[in-house]
Amino acid sequence: MFQWWYGQNAVGFFLTAGFLAIMYYFIPKRAERPVYSYRLSIIHFWALIFLYIWAGPHHLHYTALPDWTQTLGMTFSIMLWMPSWGGMINGLMTLSGAWDKLRTDPVLRMLVVSVAFYGMSTFEGPTMAIKVVNSLSHYTDWTVGHVHSGALGWVGFVSFGALYCLIPWLWNRELYSLKLVNWHFWIASIGIVLYISAM
Repeated sequence: MFQWWYGQNAVGFFLTAGFLAIMYYFIPKRAERPVYSYRLSIIHFWALIFLYIWAGPHHLHYTALPDWTQTLGMTFSIMLWMPSWGGMINGLMTLSGAWDKLRTDPVLRMLVVSVAFYGMSTFEGPTMAIKVVNSLSHYTDWTVGHVHSGALGWVGFVSFGALYCLIPWLWNRELYSLKLVNWHFWIASIGIVLYISAM
């Protein structure tokens, strides 16, 4: 129980909250649009902070952990779906009026696809926390695929998107080649999709 209390919080606070901050900063900067809803971003943050800490027992279904604790973890995991998708929608709606930029800006495309992976992972996670679903998925490669779609698709893409924004700002120069960023985007996208779908 202690292990997954900290394990789940590591995911929530190292691989979610910090990278959401990256999303909330770099997508509006790159799209040259304000965040769609600041109010929704505040609700998103505090709901994640409150709910995430109780979701850890969903890793321990059908173990010696008391049944009420397993149910608590499942319930809070399902509740996490709402603020997570609120954040995803907030990130995507920030592009209102700027969707055409996705055709010409592979950095923005990378940031937006990272949000799509975030949405997919935060739907799949609560679904897999449901006891009946978990009885089918646990101890299978589906769990590994789910973790890597979040790690590579969400965290990886939002990190590289941020770096592709930040480095030119720091050195006050254009990126060496947007064509290479485009190659990076497509090779990584195809690789991640093949990797996770194989599982």
